[in-house]
Amino acid sequence: MTPEAAPTVAGLPFVGRDAALAEFDGVLAAAGQGRGALVLIRGEAGIGKTTLAARAADRAAARGIATRFGACWLEGGAPAFWPWAQLLDAHARDLDGDELQRLAGDAAPALATISSALATRLPAAEARPGAQDPATARFALLAAVAGFWLRAADQAPLLLALEDLHWADVASVLLLAQLGSELADHPLVVVGTLRGDEVADDRLRDALAELNRASPLVLELGGLSAGALAELVRHAGEVVTREDLIARVWDENWFGSTKTLDVHVGWLRRKLGDDPASPGWIDTVRGVGYRFREP
Repeated sequence: MTPEAAPTVAGLPFVGRDAALAEFDGVLAAAGQGRGALVLIRGEAGIGKTTLAARAADRAAARGIATRFGACWLEGGAPAFWPWAQLLDAHARDLDGDELQRLAGDAAPALATISSALATRLPAAEARPGAQDPATARFALLAAVAGFWLRAADQAPLLLALEDLHWADVASVLLLAQLGSELADHPLVVVGTLRGDEVADDRLRDALAELNRASPLVLELGGLSAGALAELVRHAGEVVTREDLIARVWDENWFGSTKTLDVHVGWLRRKLGDDPASPGWIDTVRGVGYRFREP
């Protein structure tokens, strides 16, 4: 599904907005035929990762594919597997007790350790005493959650979205890697969003690297900052409106907020050593756009 002419970033495919949506259409069509995929959307803060995931969910819904969203937590204090707990809880709410029991099966006690909905609704999900060591117990939990979603998708195609993986706990990412490696023969699409440049924790960085083993489709949303600078320099001395900058640098079908442009202009100013209070290179024309000062 990778475009033959697509340039690469760190060995991974680079595609734009329209191409990204076309890629999603291909992934969703394959899911309708029983073939799943792991899709990672990477890019800077504010570049439109969540919006792209939401558009993918809209396209999934149009094909009759249900979507579940979970998000990682920045501030700390969230339990392990937090985004997966959200996904499980959301799915459990849409199922009757018998359906939920069939999906959970013998794994119900393990699933109940992270899903309050399963713990509440399935009496058989009470924790069972055991002598498993922590590593064995964690492996069993990963297998239980992955198996739950594969069985659920085999009943009806699904799209799972996990947002902000750069804030994830290591266990959640390892679960994603395990599930991602088992998608080929199941109608399950799993989408993750992340900022590739904001992973400071070495263990989390290593866990994210494990996702490559699942051969994900990577949609790299980048290039706007450099393109914006080139466009401003090309029109040095002139005021370029925000709308024109986005249309010229990105494309006319841009669906993110125009405030995204502020993120990229701020990044450019930092790289140029510009002081926003007294800019030497990029002026802000309030309510209109930006001007690059002629040398």
